[in-house]
Parts: sequence; C-alpha cells; structure tokens
Amino acid sequence: MVGENNVKLSISSFLNCIDPLCLDAINKLLSHKEEDLYVDYKECFDPNDEKHWHGITTDAVAFANAMGGYIVFGVRDVDFTLVGLLEDAVKALTDTNLVMQKLNRYIAPPFTMIRTKRHCTESGNVITIMHIPESKGKTHIFVKDVSYKYPTGSTKQLAYPGMVFIRRSATNHVVDPEDLEFIINRRIEYYKESILNKIAKVVEAPPDHQVLIFDPCSKANNDKSYFISDSPDAIPVSGMSFTIAPRTDVEEICGWISLSKRDPSFRPTEVRLWHMYSVRNNLVLTPGQIIEMIRFSLLSEMPIFFWLKSLSADDIKSVLLRIFSQTNNMRTKTYVLNVASFLGNTFHTKVLKKLGDEAKRIYGTSRKFPKDPFEPFCSNILSVNEDTNTYEKRLTDIAISLSHGKGGAVEKWRAKALDCRLYARTDKYVGSVKVM
Repeated sequence: MVGENNVKLSISSFLNCIDPLCLDAINKLLSHKEEDLYVDYKECFDPNDEKHWHGITTDAVAFANAMGGYIVFGVRDVDFTLVGLLEDAVKALTDTNLVMQKLNRYIAPPFTMIRTKRHCTESGNVITIMHIPESKGKTHIFVKDVSYKYPTGSTKQLAYPGMVFIRRSATNHVVDPEDLEFIINRRIEYYKESILNKIAKVVEAPPDHQVLIFDPCSKANNDKSYFISDSPDAIPVSGMSFTIAPRTDVEEICGWISLSKRDPSFRPTEVRLWHMYSVRNNLVLTPGQIIEMIRFSLLSEMPIFFWLKSLSADDIKSVLLRIFSQTNNMRTKTYVLNVASFLGNTFHTKVLKKLGDEAKRIYGTSRKFPKDPFEPFCSNILSVNEDTNTYEKRLTDIAISLSHGKGGAVEKWRAKALDCRLYARTDKYVGSVKVM
C-alpha cells in the first residue's frame, strides 16, 4: 500500500495545482525519470554561456505554447542521475528578475508567470526546478534573430523572427499546420470560458419587447418596489420570463441539461458537480440524465465510474466516443482513453486512432494499453484491507469537502481512485483485471 501522503499524482495535475513547486511536485519530478510533454531534464547550466540561455528560452516557449511544463536542472537527461548544480548556476536560475530579463529578450508577448525554486536533496545535491505555466490566451513568438557565436568564431542561427515552437512528446518542434490548429482551438476554448465567466445572465426577448433589469443596489431603484401580481390594476411588463430556482438536485441537473442544449460549451461549476457526487446514492436519474452527468464529469475531470456502472458496455463505448469527438481538450481526451482501457485493448486502440497525429500530444503512458487499467486512476493508493463501506464513507466525505470549496489536487485524485476502485465494472469489460 502507498501511504495517504504518497498519492501518485500525474505531472499534469501538479502543473495546474495551487502550488506547482510544492515538495510533492518536486519529489514526483525526481522520480519521474522520463522526458515527455511536460518535463525536460538538464544536467548543468552555465549562466555565462548564452547558448544555455537560448536553450531554456526555446524550452519555455515550447512548454508555454503547449500544456505547460517543468525544466529540472541538475539531473542528467541520459540516465536521470541526480548530479546537482554549481552554486553560481543555482543563484542565476533562482533570480526571477534575471531569468525574466534573459528569456524575454527575443520573444513576444513576454513571460510573466515563470517561477523557479531551489531544492536540496537528501544526498546533499542542490537542484533547481523551473515551472512554465500554460499561456492561455496568447502564443509566444520569436521576434528577433537568435544566434550563437562559438569560441572558434563560427556563428549558428538558432531562431528567426516569426518562429513559433511547441512541445510535442519529449522534444520542441517548430509549429506546423496541425500544431497551429491545436493552438487556435485552445485559444477559442479559452475565450469561450473567459466570456461566459463575465456574463451574469443572458435574457432573450423579442426585438419589440423591453427587458426590465432590477438592481437592488442601484440608487434609481431604492424608492421603488416591484411585485408580481395578477391584479387587474397591475401594470403589465412584456418580454419578461421568470425562472424559479430548482427545488431538488434532480431539477438542477435538468436545468444544466437544458442550458447545455442551448450552449454546448456550458459546464456546471465543479463545486456543484462535487455536491451532486456527494449525494449520488440519493439521485434517481433517467438513462439520458446519467449520460449527461457522464459528459459533465468527463469534461471537468471528475470521478466517472459511479455514473458509468448502470450502463451497458455498448452504451459506455458510444458515450465515450461522442465526448471524445466533441472536445479539443487533450486532458479530457487522455481521461477518456484511460476509461476506455476498461473496455479492452481493441476499444482503447480504436479511440487512440481517432486522434491521428494528435496522439503525440497524449501523455506517453496513456498511449499504451495498460496491464492494469486501475493504474492510471491511482487506485494503488488504497489499502486492500479496507472494506467497501469504508471506501464509500471516505469518498463521500471528500466529495462533501470539495463541494464546499475545500481541498485541492490530492483530494480530487484520491476521490477518483476511490470511485474507480468502488464502481469500475470489470466483470462486463473486455480484457480487464479482477477487482482486488
């Protein structure tokens, strides 16, 4: 068993958590030992060598234009041996102003959120970790020539104005047409979320009607009172509709479904989804409502197996394929792939093929059919000595806490592990393992 404090979170989870340079994230990076879409290792760094600064500038641009990532300095990238850094390298890399100045010389728009951290290992070696967040809503481009002059006098051109790099698998690549489509789709998704977050309420009315907006905080309304009345003396107000707040959780879910039919990009808040999950055993939903809860949960990377357990394998395949084709979010597609593993190698391969060349952006281990489909859901953090009732209570307690906005990435991943272990129906999935 892995202890409660040793949850095996993925690198991408740490990238998007509140503190991406926490001790758990650093330990994960040191044990990861694989260069991929999210991680790059460098054995050494010379702050006096411009080639080294040029190299990490390209790395930072590529990571930021993709899904974000980490650069770990002081680890040999051939065998991932921890060798440590010299003090002058550590001092330069942990000087945020210096790092920003060096990295922003050749690119636009400039970086603003890159962070670095010094870490002393148990062996006494000092390393430095750089965190590059995903640059949502912007794309970093080289705007100046970048060249390096070797001691022999020869010069090499490293980048040209207009060049755009993106992280693909374990290397940086100049953007090609497929990468450009990925960047555009990601930008559209970002702006959709930004716009919807700023809209308090959308009211539709015919052009010849008036819409009455009542703001109780407005001085203009302080001396006025409004009542809904059927009195014959009442003044009619045209073009208005009144929405009654849902009286039950099922009514609220029905409201979500109605909103999503009008606006396919609509998603319930995570807090409300966690609430629905915390009362999951009390909800009586139709198959169609369950399918929509599966869609909402997948898109928000929430626990999924409770909602799947009541469907047939064929229905699950149909739902997963539909959601997979409707999203451009690579984390959601990776999640679908991990769920698809429970339905056997053939179905997993079918879903993966739908990615085409985009498969190179999927995290490496998810591209392979796992020996144990439970593994991607961290179910190895659970003790085999606990009974299902204990699991159930722990899962509900976590969901209640998250429904009140308390908890972070570790709690969410523990909930997904418990959900997987409790509800994954391996008996009807092809090529799966037995439940422990």
